[in-house]
Amino acid sequence: MKLLYTFLLAAGLQLALLTGSSAQDCTGCTAAPMSGTMDFNNTVVCVPDGSTFSPQNINGTANVICIPAGSTWEYTGTNLNVNGKTLTIVVSGTLSITNTSEVTIGAAIVNVQAGGSIVSTGSKLKFHNTEVNNAGQITVNELETAETNYFTNQAGGKLTVNGKWYQHGGLVNQGEIETLCGVVDPSTPGYPNLPACEFLIGDKGTLFFENTGTIKITGPTTVGGEVRNTCGGQLIVDGNIQINKLVVGGGTLVASTGSVSGDGGVRPSASDPSCRPTVYIRETPNNDFNTNTPSNPGNNDYDIPSQNPLPVKLTHIYVRAEGTGATVEWATSEEVNSGRFIVERSSDMRNWTQVGGIDASGNTYSVVNYAFTDENVGQGIWYYRLKIVDIDGSYEYSSARSVFLNVAAGTVGVVYPNPTQGTLFVKDAEQVERVYIYDKSGKVMKSVQSFNFNGIDVSDLPAGTYLVRLIYQNGSMQVHNVVINK
Repeated sequence: MKLLYTFLLAAGLQLALLTGSSAQDCTGCTAAPMSGTMDFNNTVVCVPDGSTFSPQNINGTANVICIPAGSTWEYTGTNLNVNGKTLTIVVSGTLSITNTSEVTIGAAIVNVQAGGSIVSTGSKLKFHNTEVNNAGQITVNELETAETNYFTNQAGGKLTVNGKWYQHGGLVNQGEIETLCGVVDPSTPGYPNLPACEFLIGDKGTLFFENTGTIKITGPTTVGGEVRNTCGGQLIVDGNIQINKLVVGGGTLVASTGSVSGDGGVRPSASDPSCRPTVYIRETPNNDFNTNTPSNPGNNDYDIPSQNPLPVKLTHIYVRAEGTGATVEWATSEEVNSGRFIVERSSDMRNWTQVGGIDASGNTYSVVNYAFTDENVGQGIWYYRLKIVDIDGSYEYSSARSVFLNVAAGTVGVVYPNPTQGTLFVKDAEQVERVYIYDKSGKVMKSVQSFNFNGIDVSDLPAGTYLVRLIYQNGSMQVHNVVINK
């Protein structure tokens, strides 16, 4: 037997229980068309893999679009606005938004399940007056969350914004949010006008911004609306910060580069005054704000450590299947007095078990890569996180990552050679019913229902990294990353 992994695969009922979304949302669904348009009037559809259809004429109050695990819906339109009607989108597979213009999802409910993903490769994605619940992964180039009620990034959820993020709606972050700079190749079609990195918290409309997880910002940040950075919350900025409104709560604010200005101030929460905020501004005198104003009277309201309270700067943490277990990979770009990384596993995000550990590097300002393999893990959805322990015994936790593991008898398939230049072979091909090949955006590039032992011709695909998904006759699945060279 072999453990089979795919970020596209998960049991709908299991995921509904994990995210709080009703499993009945997708019951009784009919198949959406593979292309063209479809009218909705209290309609429930399941999107077949590779579909490019577009909803239109949405009426009624019980419309549901389900993207099952293993399916990719490529939405090529620009305006998925239901105009006061009701539309729920349940993403257990992949929603790939490919239009290079601004795309708006309005007045809808979007539930991204654990293992599901939204990938927007266009210039901008806007959620307007929409409820978003993310337990999976959302990756966009530019994001606007306008009057969202609410955008909830759940524990285990990951939101990545490659460029600018304008936040002026309700936001609850329990997982990890990260904005990046310079990660998109500007020569890639659709990307030349990628905006400069920026995080703007506005005060338009009703705003509720609460962070109990980790928000890591690269680039200038403007706090134009009140932020609740509660106990355990981490707001980490590489760049200048302009704080024009209060940052309330006992969380940690770290400016690892750049200056901090403004008269908004940092205060403990009135409901929990014993939990004092921690402020560390690396490039200012005494690591404090560079100005004191009546709104920001100084460190009477917060603690200022002498060194970065987050001594380990994680650049990423991933988890994937490896042999008979799961491998956790992570990297740091900065470590100060770091002692050890403890790897923990959970099946429910509440009860955690230590499964191993690796010594940290102590003090370094260079990139260090780490990996740990957890052997012989059972079937199901598993969560992994790091307990980052300093040499003084203090510690913090990373955000969690999930992996789906499926123990399936009789499936010993493997894709080879890897890398390949033109042909892929599948070991025990007679057991395989269908093969899908996805590019890095989640788009289906090739679908092969039957093939012989001469292999699969991939010479027509551009060079790059692809996801190859094998569907076996016994219903199990297996996924491999394959590199195509030219």
